[in-house]
Amino acid sequence: MSGATAWVMQLDHQMSAAVGQMELIHIVDDPEFYKIPKAPIYCDQVILWNNRIVPVMDLSVWLNDSTVVYRRSLVAVAAYRDQNGELKYGGIHLSDTPVMEPVKNDQACALPLTSNKWRDIAISCFTGAEKAPVPILDVSTIFSTALA
Repeated sequence: MSGATAWVMQLDHQMSAAVGQMELIHIVDDPEFYKIPKAPIYCDQVILWNNRIVPVMDLSVWLNDSTVVYRRSLVAVAAYRDQNGELKYGGIHLSDTPVMEPVKNDQACALPLTSNKWRDIAISCFTGAEKAPVPILDVSTIFSTALA
């Protein structure tokens, strides 16, 4: 049976999502955030990481169409390639430290019903250790203009 390893990330107290083992490259605890004026509430911050400006996305706010933001102090820095193949970085707000979890093909399941937006940012989904669906994120889509 084929399998892989994923980082399961807690987006808030109810939602989790995963990225591939090699996509999550750093966890930044309590970074200094810089606000981006006039940006949508779910992506109105950046951090400085390794001398780079990294946009930070609050997926729980975007998925819930929320205007209430509970700023968290933990950011997962993920690596992805843009449409030109250039290596880029994006941050995702987390409510807890990610956990590495093995994933096998027989764990495939439907996306959560909590938001129709999952289909815009997830490439697949699996049943996690907590017996709940865990969408696997398409990081390049999250940080493209597709969500604007």
